[in-house]
Amino acid sequence: MMIVRFRAWTFDSRRRQVVNDGGRVVHLTPKAFDLLAVLLERAPEVVRKADLHEQIWKGTFVSDATLVGLIKELRRAFGDHDRSAPLIRTSYGIGYAFGGTIETVDAPPLRPTASVAVLPFVNIGEDPKDTYFSDGLAEELTTALAQLPGLRVAARVSAFHFRDPGNQLQQIGKALNVERVVEGSVLRVGNRLRITVRLASVADGYQLWSGKYDREIGDVFAVQDDISAAVLSALAPALSGQAPPAAHRHSQNLAAYELYLRGQHCWHQRTPESVHTAIAHFEAAVRLDRDYALAYAGLAYSYAALAFYGYLPVADARSAAERSAARALELAPHLAESHYAMALFVMWLSPDWPDAEHSYAQALSIQADYAPAHIHYAALLGACRRFDQARAHVLQAMALDPLSPAVYGTAALCMFTSGDYAEARQFGERAIELQSNFVVGLYALGLTHCRTGEFGNGRNAFDRLVTLSNRAAYFIGWAALTRGLDGRAAEARSLAAEIEDRHPSEYIHPVAHLLVAIAVADRDGALRALESCVALQGSSFQLVHAAPFLGEWAVEPSFATLLEQLHVGNRGSRES
Repeated sequence: MMIVRFRAWTFDSRRRQVVNDGGRVVHLTPKAFDLLAVLLERAPEVVRKADLHEQIWKGTFVSDATLVGLIKELRRAFGDHDRSAPLIRTSYGIGYAFGGTIETVDAPPLRPTASVAVLPFVNIGEDPKDTYFSDGLAEELTTALAQLPGLRVAARVSAFHFRDPGNQLQQIGKALNVERVVEGSVLRVGNRLRITVRLASVADGYQLWSGKYDREIGDVFAVQDDISAAVLSALAPALSGQAPPAAHRHSQNLAAYELYLRGQHCWHQRTPESVHTAIAHFEAAVRLDRDYALAYAGLAYSYAALAFYGYLPVADARSAAERSAARALELAPHLAESHYAMALFVMWLSPDWPDAEHSYAQALSIQADYAPAHIHYAALLGACRRFDQARAHVLQAMALDPLSPAVYGTAALCMFTSGDYAEARQFGERAIELQSNFVVGLYALGLTHCRTGEFGNGRNAFDRLVTLSNRAAYFIGWAALTRGLDGRAAEARSLAAEIEDRHPSEYIHPVAHLLVAIAVADRDGALRALESCVALQGSSFQLVHAAPFLGEWAVEPSFATLLEQLHVGNRGSRES
């Protein structure tokens, strides 16, 4: 373990943290922190690139561009712009070295740190389909603990990465940067529940608390409260504040609650089929309980997500998402999820998509460590070209949810919009490491490869998306555009013809028509597609990614006027 000072910063490997002299935390991505640790440990020696790859990625192949992206992240974080006395020196063709003066600091005793991860509860019943229920109990405990001042709780996606019971606690603690974990199991037999829960230290595996609960399933809400209270009591010595009054979150109708849990379980799988199934569960939940705010929120972000990628007609999805988001806010303005649902609706389905900022800010004012709000707010800020603010929210989301493919995939899109293609590639590759067929990660990599001229890689990414999406028109459009850029005109025309053939009988988003028009160099077709986007009165957020490929057309008055109306002006003339 190492604590060192350099210039105005202190590096503490025990807490995986860098702070400046004013106490402000410098947010770094996990791999950037690991790189800094290696450079500091071996300073002033030049560390060869091969050694860095081995120590940071441990045998997993990544490109040199990924390492360069991490170096750029460190230089940006520490304002390392003085070429005469750089903090990080480049030894061209060899590697990198830490060039600053280092002062070793005696490590003070570690205070108890208030950080915890709730791992997915193990379903030990006979029916594997009951996993949604055990996952739901763990997720609700995560949310309850996150309300406490002074307690940092690992986000659900990252904690659920450790579903395999063979994982070692120390490995989990390091990956999630937490001092304690909550583990549990759920046995459901008929209308009876047996829940076993324990709180353990990751340092030595010492059990700090455990409890067993045998209840009727109708007592599930009471047992959730009991478990939360017991865990909080065990954590009390490390806490700096009192828990706020518990916010009313769930329906007291058990059947509606179970349907909501099923919907969330499907939503987290993030495939077109699973999100459609999530909608069915959420709709069934609100039929049983017309005042179930979280189920309405689930409907809003599910409809918005499906429409964004062209799986549902915008007009139909917009009506359902807006109605659901408004109802969630009406019922539960005190829940971050209500504001987050409204933010996604506005960003993905409203013509005034920049106005989503207000809802993201509201969600984060209620729950400051809500990683989904941070990362999608970053996407909005990046689209609005407020890149420094976007980066701050990206790093915050990564700190909160370091193993989430959604965080890294959306971060890659942010870097794409900012023109930082090395980092876009780095984050996109990390998303795919975490989930091999993750749509947003593949999408970000496809966009990035197209801008950097790696058309073969871009073609592979978009072809995978075409297959995964059951030939969604939006991704066919990108597959066509990639081929057009690569001079494969006949292939581009063939894909464009497929979209045109499907158009009379199937909803095709205008952005898909725009993409194929760019692919086959059809200027008038591209202009008509933009006019259709304006007439649609939906969100033009997808154009943030498409507009840079308009090239010189974008500066023509007819195009420029439409792009300004769609809030994506001044994007088409950027060079690759």
